[in-house]
Amino acid sequence: MHRRILILLRPLCAWVVALMPLPAVAQVEEADMLRAAFVYNFAKYVEWPKPIYGGAQFELCLSGSDSVIEALQRLKGQSVQQRKVTTRVLHFGDDYNGCQLLFVGRSEESRLKSLLANLKNMPMLTISNIPGFAKSGGMIELFREKKKLRFAINLDAAQNSGLSISSRLLKLARIVGDKR
Repeated sequence: MHRRILILLRPLCAWVVALMPLPAVAQVEEADMLRAAFVYNFAKYVEWPKPIYGGAQFELCLSGSDSVIEALQRLKGQSVQQRKVTTRVLHFGDDYNGCQLLFVGRSEESRLKSLLANLKNMPMLTISNIPGFAKSGGMIELFREKKKLRFAINLDAAQNSGLSISSRLLKLARIVGDKR
């Protein structure tokens, strides 16, 4: 088990170190950079329906406000599945079409239920660090446990949206909502 975790985390750690220029570290918390690295790597282990997102860009959408949003914006220009990452900040009422991945900031907690209802069955990976996000119908929830960053995956939500999550990622996750 530990070996599998190390195999998945090795590229993650290298990416975090490469992405953090020393003068900017004070502006973006180290924990937020780690969360952003997790989000980036999650995208590498998910398959989207082919006809829907065949373009040259991978659109990472950011909804609400959260300290991790700034770190996620630094992913712009990186590569996910041989596609260049673009970022788009969304506000209440904006159109979510075109987003392959949506990070939902903590400020959206009060309207989470309606947001997830609007996105239900859309082929868009939804990720947040809002407590209970995965149990509420979101796909991946980041959380702290014993001073470590962990994640939960709602497998039903992902499958109902036509997304396929790699077994390598599922082995490391706490699975919620698996009704098989």
